[in-house]
Amino acid sequence: MRRSSIDPSYALIRSQLRRMRPRAGLTQVELSLVLGFSHSEISKIETGERYVDMPLYFRWCRACEVDIMASVQRLLDDGA
Repeated sequence: MRRSSIDPSYALIRSQLRRMRPRAGLTQVELSLVLGFSHSEISKIETGERYVDMPLYFRWCRACEVDIMASVQRLLDDGA
């Protein structure tokens, strides 16, 4: 999927995920092990080269010990 064809609110999701991981004290490698992805897949998600669906978003939140509902609310408050 080309980045230009993705809804602009996706940038908010990607930004939130990028902030979540270091706040949880996780490196890309550590998060990749928890999620069962390669390190490069985590990098692609954070740079927007790989699409994030809702189940993956939820797993990412859980891995970072972030309240899913509060996280979704922040996205909505930010205009997603």
